[in-house]
Amino acid sequence: VRDLTNAFSRLNGVRRVDSLSNVPLIRSEGDVLRTDSGLEGGLPSNSADFETLVEKIKADRIANRSLVSGDGKSFAINVLLDEDVDADREALVRDVESILGRYDARVTGVPVFRTAVNSRTRSELVVFIPLTISLLCLTVAAFMPRPAAVLSPLAVGGVAAIVALGSMGFLGVPLSLSTTILPSILLAMGCAYAMHLVAAPNGHVGMIGVAWPVALSGLTTTLGFLAMAAGPISAIRQLSTFGAIGVAAATLAATTLAPAILTLVPAGASSSRLVDLLRHEISRQLHRSVLCRWRSVLSIWALFVTFATVGLVRLEIATDIILWFPESEVVRQDYKAIRERLSGITPVNILVEPRDDSVSDVHSPAVVSAVDRMSEGLVHRPGVGKVLSIADPLRLVGRAFSGSEGGVLPTTSAVFVRCLLLLAGVDRLGVVV
Repeated sequence: VRDLTNAFSRLNGVRRVDSLSNVPLIRSEGDVLRTDSGLEGGLPSNSADFETLVEKIKADRIANRSLVSGDGKSFAINVLLDEDVDADREALVRDVESILGRYDARVTGVPVFRTAVNSRTRSELVVFIPLTISLLCLTVAAFMPRPAAVLSPLAVGGVAAIVALGSMGFLGVPLSLSTTILPSILLAMGCAYAMHLVAAPNGHVGMIGVAWPVALSGLTTTLGFLAMAAGPISAIRQLSTFGAIGVAAATLAATTLAPAILTLVPAGASSSRLVDLLRHEISRQLHRSVLCRWRSVLSIWALFVTFATVGLVRLEIATDIILWFPESEVVRQDYKAIRERLSGITPVNILVEPRDDSVSDVHSPAVVSAVDRMSEGLVHRPGVGKVLSIADPLRLVGRAFSGSEGGVLPTTSAVFVRCLLLLAGVDRLGVVV
């Protein structure tokens, strides 16, 4: 633990490293209040001193279950990053994992999740964009076995995806987990719009007839995307904004670029047997059946919508980034293993401030006592592993002097000030004050 702490401390972008080797262990030795970790000189040489140190760590309100598990078999090293480390976050995570390479260790945290998401996003783009293009080409070719019939829809979808992603690049908006779906969606929508022109009968005359429905369809879809663009959540706003840009580009390309390509390389009227079967036999039979049994069709759809509405009521929103990964992923397994052994993996920071001038100093016994009562109330709530506040180091100081098991909080301002002076050399007190 000490060696890893020192190794992490030397990495660029690391602000502080907390572990059992350097976090203050507040205790008394005779008349002296000690605030060092107790491990600066290494582990105690004799077993009696070692057992004494172990008991002090177990009784510590801060270290226990934060830096060492309850059974004493797992240890935590918390690496705190600089605020401006975002640009080099992935490199730093790789450095941490490289240092841990020869240890049986697990790593988790927001920077790890973000790095894993970025890596997965890049790999999925490399796989799914070519896969989408291939599936679209095969599908179109199966129905319209002419090069122009494949080329023009693919060109329209490709233009839409390039315009959307290019707009993001120009505006400095990076790809996120939500916007990575845009290329596949826009490729498919562009192909769908262009196919109306490719399949239009009577050549250019038929194209003129379908251009208006295609333009109207594109306009309504663009407005549908824009409806969510004013929201406060950036991920949804970016998906909506650049989705709208891509659909608008697809609509414009379908009504201008596709006819130009089809003029240069006519698609012709030839179609496959599958298309003839769908267009003539199956479509006519389906149409006649619906017209004859329209009441049954409406009833079936009403039942279907009713059933779906029941599911809609039960719909939940999942924003936990760790649940986006399959259970087999290492990043999720590490998170689960660490969470089971230690607390504080997903912290909630509560800032306590005076409401008005009635409280002149938040560093008063009354305020600390109120914070302590709030902590005691929170720690018993479901899902809360541990609560830390300024009351914890103060209780440790009180325990060191009074010998009481739980420690006592200062009851007067004079004692409170003396306790803060005793803790003045503890730089990590800034976490709770």
